[in-house]
Amino acid sequence: MKKFFKNSSSRKRDYKNVTGLALAPAPVITRWGTWLEAVFYYCTNFERVCEYIEQIPDGECQTSENLKRIISKDKLQQELVFITSNFRGLSAAITKLEERQCLVDGVQIVTEYQKTLDLEALAEYKSKLQNVLHKNPGWNHLSKVAQILKGGYVENTISPSLAANLKFAHWYQSILSAFSQ
Repeated sequence: MKKFFKNSSSRKRDYKNVTGLALAPAPVITRWGTWLEAVFYYCTNFERVCEYIEQIPDGECQTSENLKRIISKDKLQQELVFITSNFRGLSAAITKLEERQCLVDGVQIVTEYQKTLDLEALAEYKSKLQNVLHKNPGWNHLSKVAQILKGGYVENTISPSLAANLKFAHWYQSILSAFSQ
């Protein structure tokens, strides 16, 4: 859709007139939250968006033909519903992590989101998240620092690098700035 509306104010106007909707959020390749917000938009407004696409004259452009082909897929609406139903929490977690959160709260947001993936249908996604966190050497480090900052006990000995960094760990340091150090 983004490509279809690019540089065409008349298409944008027609879309708003036919559907009564604002344009869909434009996904940004490097920002996952924007992709999810676009999916939520299309799930919520699926019928009206399809109605608009179907009224576009055949042969107007290659992009419109691609859109018509995409909306004709049988499973598209079901996939949008699945993503919307199961990953709205991910979008909320990303938004919270983008805000200024203390390190402890940031780690807790990620940990709580992991718990929402306990449904059998989401096992593959939970496994993927666990693999990503496991491969990230900073995640285990941040989790331990957050546990200690909360007054908890961390089993096993603390590595010298963790002990050295603890004196620089601040309760209100954001999880994003802690990853970048």
